Amino acid sequence: MNLPTDDMNGFVRAPTGWPDKAPDVWISQTGGAPVILVHELPSITPEVMHLARALVTAGFRVHLPDFFGEPGRRPSQSQQAANFAAACIRTDILAALPFETTRGAVGWLRRLADQVGGVDRPVGIIGLCLTGGFAIAAATQDSVGAAVACEPSLPLLSGDKIDLSKADQAKVSARMEAGELGAMIFRFEGDKASPCTRLKRFGAVMPVGLGSRCLPDDAADLNSPSQLKHHSVMTSHLVEGPGSLTVHARDEMIAFLRWRIEGGPPPTFDSGLRDCLKQGCKRKPGSGPSAAPARVFP
Repeated sequence: MNLPTDDMNGFVRAPTGWPDKAPDVWISQTGGAPVILVHELPSITPEVMHLARALVTAGFRVHLPDFFGEPGRRPSQSQQAANFAAACIRTDILAALPFETTRGAVGWLRRLADQVGGVDRPVGIIGLCLTGGFAIAAATQDSVGAAVACEPSLPLLSGDKIDLSKADQAKVSARMEAGELGAMIFRFEGDKASPCTRLKRFGAVMPVGLGSRCLPDDAADLNSPSQLKHHSVMTSHLVEGPGSLTVHARDEMIAFLRWRIEGGPPPTFDSGLRDCLKQGCKRKPGSGPSAAPARVFP
């Protein structure tokens, strides 16, 4: 996708007033069950807003933390570099940390989840790219009923390593085994920034209830403004239109959120996308999109 500037109409900016570099939050003026959407680098781009608006159309009230840049606009190359540099020097977001360390920004997201949700009103959290793993890390909270990690990319270029402490791994796993939490991961098959080995590591941490989807690389939008060829499933590389596997992935994510935070029945997914934890990250030649029959999540 390569979209024009979004005017942020229908969203209001709400300063939290919290310390610790807490960002302001853009909140949709309509919607029901709460969903926190954590944007990727470089900023809240028009493509991120396209996803936010799809969630509002689906009936959710979207809470969109604003970490970098000018929301709704595509940053220039120099602005993108500045935003990346700003993230790199912040240990709470991107700066190098020991492996299996939960990042500081997650503490703020947990506080936000507790504010907008609760045990009787569970919240969904969606993380994108560098913030993909943040969604799972924030799911230690009882207020979180659904966590979606789209192409989780931290720590950068580190294979199967994840930014989640041992204690948080145990907490998330226990919540999933108890049926209190559901989680999904989406990625493109050949995405080296979010490798299959990392997906498998998350699967080992969460052996019960984790769903995964690996899309073929040729499902990505070739006209994306992203410098990566196939990476952002729900935003820059999403293709709007009939038969689009990326739209299918978004539909599955929305159905999953409705089930986990609105109390609907478990969604039945068809065979359009692969569960790569069960079928492997790469499809066999000539196998089509998936060899799996229709089934109930996960």
